Amino acid sequence: TDRFTFPFSANRVIEVAEGKRIDHEILLAVNKLIRRELWKESGFQFPKGRYYEDLATIPKVMTKTKKIVYLPEVYYYYLMRDGSIITAENFEKNYEDRTWAVDQLLNTFERENLIETYRNELEYLVFENTYFVPSKEIVLNEGKSEYLKKFRDYAYNKFPQMNKNYYVQQIAGKDKILLKLLQYRMYGMMVLMSQLRRMKTDWQQSAGGNVSGTGSVVVPVYKVEQYLERCVKSICEQTYQELEIILVNDGSPDRFGEMCEELAQKDNRIQVLHKQNGGLSDARNAGVKTATGKYLLFVDSDDYIAERSG
Repeated sequence: TDRFTFPFSANRVIEVAEGKRIDHEILLAVNKLIRRELWKESGFQFPKGRYYEDLATIPKVMTKTKKIVYLPEVYYYYLMRDGSIITAENFEKNYEDRTWAVDQLLNTFERENLIETYRNELEYLVFENTYFVPSKEIVLNEGKSEYLKKFRDYAYNKFPQMNKNYYVQQIAGKDKILLKLLQYRMYGMMVLMSQLRRMKTDWQQSAGGNVSGTGSVVVPVYKVEQYLERCVKSICEQTYQELEIILVNDGSPDRFGEMCEELAQKDNRIQVLHKQNGGLSDARNAGVKTATGKYLLFVDSDDYIAERSG
């Protein structure tokens, strides 16, 4: 499904004051070109040893921005493999790390006296990331689970009136139906609706855009032998060639380090950074420190970018 197209004002500079929704609705790292200097100045890093590191980090970084530009043109298609961490079915770990990320985020906003400034956006973030999305994942993968109640209790404990949130009221019609079905626990109907939506998925490719300047693509690598070459090849073959591709070998066993070096020999835009294992976030942070490009882009090594999409 298309996770990255939004009804925002396009191709113009958006001041943070009017772009608060953008700050807190687009939480993934992989759909952004982030100025490296901004990242360094923010002082934030991805948390080590946690899933949903984007949820814990990106909103904080975005609040440090002064201006945002939303580009609706498709520069690349980011594809996630089946079984990717972002869709993992380990709901115990899912619950632990989603709620940890939100707790850390809310604590940061409270320390910086930003809770009231971003109350609507934070309330929607909690609704989306600790209730609506994980509940749909549970229903579609397990049908029922004790974590349906745990997520629901957590979210409503944080924001008891979140159903009345402005952004919740603005969700798409199909999602409003899914939300009603979830609230009335009509899980079978949710599964049917999801199947119909997947049947209608339509990838549309287009070219164009005006991004200029070198991009640093940070790719953490750990135990992904069957996916690594496909991932790197998909980046190298993009139409946009001004790329610095940083493969961060996160202490992978066996010959993963050699694989990275072999890939680097085939394309002089690839550089390899070897480090002790510290997890995805630690590898991303190490890649950011090494990067020299004007923009940062994050790609996980078990995913890939559609052929010639950027």
